[in-house]
Amino acid sequence: MMKSDSYGWRWVTIALLLLAVLPLPYPYYLFLRLWVCGVCIYYTYHFFNFFKEQKQEPPKWLWLLGAMVIVFNPFIPVHLTRELWIPFDLGGAFIVWKSIQWQKRLNQKEAPEHLLSAKKKTATVMSNTSMKHPTDLADRGTRLVASIIDSLLVLAVPFALIMFLALVYQGNTPSSAESDMLIGFIFWAGIVGVGIFQLYFLSIQGQTLGKKWLKIRIVDFESRQTGGFVQNVLSRVVLNQILNFVPLYGLIDTLSIFRADQRCLHDQIAGTVVVKEGEGQVPSTRRITWIIPVAISLGVACVLLGIYAMANINQSNTAPYRASDMQKADASTYTFYDTEGLVSVIASSDWSEVSGVNDDASLQLMHTDDLYAILITEPKEDFNLDVDEYADLVLENFREKTDLAQLMSGPLPTTIGGKAAIQYEFSAASEGVNMIMLFTFVEGSGHYHQLITWSTKSNYSTNRPVFNALLQGFRIQ
Repeated sequence: MMKSDSYGWRWVTIALLLLAVLPLPYPYYLFLRLWVCGVCIYYTYHFFNFFKEQKQEPPKWLWLLGAMVIVFNPFIPVHLTRELWIPFDLGGAFIVWKSIQWQKRLNQKEAPEHLLSAKKKTATVMSNTSMKHPTDLADRGTRLVASIIDSLLVLAVPFALIMFLALVYQGNTPSSAESDMLIGFIFWAGIVGVGIFQLYFLSIQGQTLGKKWLKIRIVDFESRQTGGFVQNVLSRVVLNQILNFVPLYGLIDTLSIFRADQRCLHDQIAGTVVVKEGEGQVPSTRRITWIIPVAISLGVACVLLGIYAMANINQSNTAPYRASDMQKADASTYTFYDTEGLVSVIASSDWSEVSGVNDDASLQLMHTDDLYAILITEPKEDFNLDVDEYADLVLENFREKTDLAQLMSGPLPTTIGGKAAIQYEFSAASEGVNMIMLFTFVEGSGHYHQLITWSTKSNYSTNRPVFNALLQGFRIQ
């Protein structure tokens, strides 16, 4: 029989592929490539080995599962427009679903023998298990350290998620009130994710992660077996949290650990005791195998939802405005708007709006240190290209019309105004002056945007942070 494993990883993969048809932020699709490629590599290898052992010809759908490794690989990525990706996402979801259905049918055919074997093993373990109460109770210090570890884990995971978002959106954060709301969401969602993990291990092993690392376990007081979900989770955890609202309950519960059997009040209510790990304890035979991938996917969803929320916040900050309008944001910054009413930029007071730099630009800025920045916007409906192909077209035209134009770096993925962007650096010459130009291409909802900044070659390295700060101030619809 084929080794049975959780279908959860593949159900999560199906959900991620179906979500990909929505207009989500670019980091989602980067993550999707990694996830789908990894899952397909594992199961393609898993299934091919099975057919090899059975000396059977692999079905056609398995070759398609292997082909998904190539299509979704993140190392030599396949670049397609969002419209062209949709059939691949839906087709990939169907192939993964097909692999689940095939394995279920196979397992159902051989289920009687499998179940009989499991029952025999369980009976053997039970017959060899001593019903006598061991004296190896977990000492109080170990239980305290395990509790501290669990508490730190609850805080560490959401904190790590918040730090990740801060790195992704460094220098491009929303307002203070919106940031507080977003951080609160990520914090509590991270706690829920850790909680699911902890409840899973409590259900099947009678251990939280802290107890597992310190080799202690919660068992039934009478049988010395792991109690399972009802006893370990509902009776010992959920009921205990409710009773904590009763005055003095928490104090009595804590002091009860100094009894001779070291059982806290919640242990007595649930009928449990905490002991050192030993061979005489039987883990629960019921495995909630779907909970691990669900918990991991929840954590990933927290990050992705945070990124998506951040992108929406950044877009909502771009309110309707009049062309060529300029507003003072505070004592040291200004907000500039383009003539198309599509883009705004919050910049330092060292920047000012000018004209005559480029006739095609919808916004032209000059810095007091003789730096320049322009914005060129073009409708997407005029091009049958994705943003990468659009950038190639623009840069090819730039090379033809500019003296000594040479690519220095790029394409470099980045994020501008909550949207995915790509950057290129070029050295060039204009009227005998050597300069370095930074091209940034962004795809808006209905337009492609070129953000072009430049300075003289000798001053470029010094002024690159100034350009970065300006670019992070852009808000694009």
